[in-house]
Amino acid sequence: METPLLLAKPTGEPPISLDAHEAHVRTEAMKLLVARPFCIEKYRRQVRPPSRPEGADLRGRVEMAAQWHDKGKAHPQWQGACQLDYQAWKASGRSAFFRAVNLQKANLRHEFDSVRRLDKAIGAAAPAAVRAAIAAHHGHLSRASEERWLNQDFKAYWDFFYQRSAAVKEQGFEAAVRARYEFAGPRALLRLADGRASAQEQGEEVAEWVPFSYHFPADWTRKPVQALAEKRGQDGHLLTLLRAPTGAGKTDAALLWARQHIEASRADRVVIAMPTRFTANALALSADAKISETGLYHSSALFQNEQFAGFDEKRWGRHVVEARALATPLTVTTLDHLCLCLTGTHEAHHVTFWHLAHSCVVIDEADFYDDFTQRNLVVLLRVLRLLAVPVLVMSATLPESARHLYALAGHSLPDIHEAEGASDLTRPRCRLVRLGAANAAESLSEPLLAQLRRALAGEATIIYANTIRRAQQYRQWFAAQGMADEHVILYHSRFTEPDKLQIERRLSALLGPTAWQTGKPRNVIAILTQIGELSVNISADLMISDICPVDRLAQRVGRLSRFQPPHGTSNPLGGELYVVDPVEIPNVRGKPTGEPTPYPAPYGHFDRQAKQWCDSESLNRSRTLLQERDTAYTAADFVRLVNIVYPALGIASTKSRLNAETLECYVVENWLLTPAHPQTVEAEETPHWQSRDIDTQCEVYADCRFGFDVEDDPAVFTSWMEFARWTALHRISIPMYEFKRAQAAGMLECYEVKVGFGQGRDELLYLVKKQFYSAKWGLRLQLDSAEYDDE
Repeated sequence: METPLLLAKPTGEPPISLDAHEAHVRTEAMKLLVARPFCIEKYRRQVRPPSRPEGADLRGRVEMAAQWHDKGKAHPQWQGACQLDYQAWKASGRSAFFRAVNLQKANLRHEFDSVRRLDKAIGAAAPAAVRAAIAAHHGHLSRASEERWLNQDFKAYWDFFYQRSAAVKEQGFEAAVRARYEFAGPRALLRLADGRASAQEQGEEVAEWVPFSYHFPADWTRKPVQALAEKRGQDGHLLTLLRAPTGAGKTDAALLWARQHIEASRADRVVIAMPTRFTANALALSADAKISETGLYHSSALFQNEQFAGFDEKRWGRHVVEARALATPLTVTTLDHLCLCLTGTHEAHHVTFWHLAHSCVVIDEADFYDDFTQRNLVVLLRVLRLLAVPVLVMSATLPESARHLYALAGHSLPDIHEAEGASDLTRPRCRLVRLGAANAAESLSEPLLAQLRRALAGEATIIYANTIRRAQQYRQWFAAQGMADEHVILYHSRFTEPDKLQIERRLSALLGPTAWQTGKPRNVIAILTQIGELSVNISADLMISDICPVDRLAQRVGRLSRFQPPHGTSNPLGGELYVVDPVEIPNVRGKPTGEPTPYPAPYGHFDRQAKQWCDSESLNRSRTLLQERDTAYTAADFVRLVNIVYPALGIASTKSRLNAETLECYVVENWLLTPAHPQTVEAEETPHWQSRDIDTQCEVYADCRFGFDVEDDPAVFTSWMEFARWTALHRISIPMYEFKRAQAAGMLECYEVKVGFGQGRDELLYLVKKQFYSAKWGLRLQLDSAEYDDE
């Protein structure tokens, strides 16, 4: 009787044998290492076990892990169940939604048995990092799986991992970072190779790995900041602080800096961390044409990746996975994503951590972050210093006090580099006029009305409102004056991703550099919130802005007289900046009551006892410093004011300090074993740690084509990837308190869908009723109170 073929999977025609799958994984692993030789060299330098003083052999460890990772599938208990499922799959007509019920009942994790077979075959010759890679490649090297290890007679191996974890934790933070790097190498590369091999076995196209390649355009002259960044990259310092005005060419400066480190074999890829996913989108798309391959990852990246040149729909899912892992030559992401991978609360975090260790990292617009996030950044910088990862911190208004903050990461006190004599620093940026207190709806002051009438008369104007509600009130005012929709563009964070893309394209077409090539634009009014401070490349000579901290105002001014028409400057003294002090008239059940009161949101806090808003310290100082004067403000003036507003490294609040300490604890606690309650890959917080100091967010879904129309109801999403793609198109995040109010007011409809077949489950979606969302207004939840607001 012929011996049945040992199967690797219960589906596949012809059947995928265990030997063939192992060969496919080894092939993919070796392809990855051939494409990334720097990883092998850095691993040898960083990992020096007593038995191998010349350094550990990453290639040998990864090849061993690939060879043994699925040996446990040969176990009769697993193989018998797989054979039954294979026959059932064929009998089902090779259904795409087949459920392997026999394997689910087999009561054997094959990777556990793979570790046991490796141990019996070569014993101590198998490095602990290889054993961990095999145990972890399906996410079960986790405290959540402890009972399965114990119940399936693999207690000795669980004890081995548990004791190894505990021994390193006793040694503290630095030991945990170094040990995690050693174990993350085989662990990450096996997981990537296994994923790519499985994708190809299922008929998916998988692109070849490409190296980092960036070419500065030959017909360009390096701007001062670009030449400076390139020189600092040649110096080889692990931490570089760079101050560069808005519009000075910082993106190319960062890539020139990174290229120096990569050519000197200090890294093999680039990661650029932006403050928000909106800024990440804009930078990724602008850099895409200059880089060999660009990856973008954040919570909405499933939609945004479709905008790249050369986007291949057949492999978009794999591309997102690799961008999430920072495996692309250039990955643009958010700072939250980098900090999150340190937590080790999900198996994917170990893969991201590994690629982060071989990157050079650019933290762009570093002054955007509040103290809470800056303290998380210091923990990240500590880890990157231990891993010898080059870091470039950039911003337009980096204060001198930042030197002392980043020194907390263990670096000697760094200098802030600035291109001397750069015209971007000294050219006139704006003339500033204070308009006094004004509402954005009722009680518009006459000085503010005078400037709004200029916009009505056709002058291209950018208006910055500090909150979404104020921005929508400005938009309502222009509508009431009869201004046609095509001349007014509202942009804030509560639009769906497709609508954001269309808005950004309109802004670029009407106020971007191309629009200025034919002369000064007219009849365009852009109303923006903080989302427009960093992510849109537009310009106008007239700007109205709510008052805000001076570093934020400097970013807004970067969009003032940014471009010039073809026949000389349109305004030799810079643009015109009119600053408004926001006030609100208190509302009770939608009716205005009382006198206008100061409204500094979001740059302040609401005192519940006094029932009034209070300025933040930085806003209060900025109010005093931002005065009218005869001469124009320059970028250098704003830097000087920023240093006054932020004169010294402040004492971290108790909340910020405890949050950063929690992140450090995660680095130590989860260096090897993921926790009993792992987070989702995209979660930007854990039960005890947050990436940002913001209220708990809820997700609602807008502009949906189902839920309200039964005949257009999809009922079932066939896979989690399909569901993720749909949510990326329709998701909007709002604070929990606003979600509860909207729910109570009947603005949302709860809707249930099924995701996946067989093992799929039901998901509850909260859909925004049609009258509360539009591509013109975004999400428009009419709430009575101005006690809370969002940007």
